Amino acid sequence: MTALPRPRLRRSVGVSLGVFVLFGAVTGLLPNPVYVRMISRTPADYLFLVATAASPARSSTSAR
Repeated sequence: MTALPRPRLRRSVGVSLGVFVLFGAVTGLLPNPVYVRMISRTPADYLFLVATAASPARSSTSAR
């Protein structure tokens, strides 16, 4: 397994955190004043949120 270059690793972590916060806020898993979740949260909801945020993005450029 090859190590990711530092800029790519930083960008990947940043995008993952951004997706986690964005999707967590929109789905109401992260409490916020804009969206109130009408059904109870379950551990599976958080599992799917983490899995979505951590899934690798496909790049349109070829791997080097």
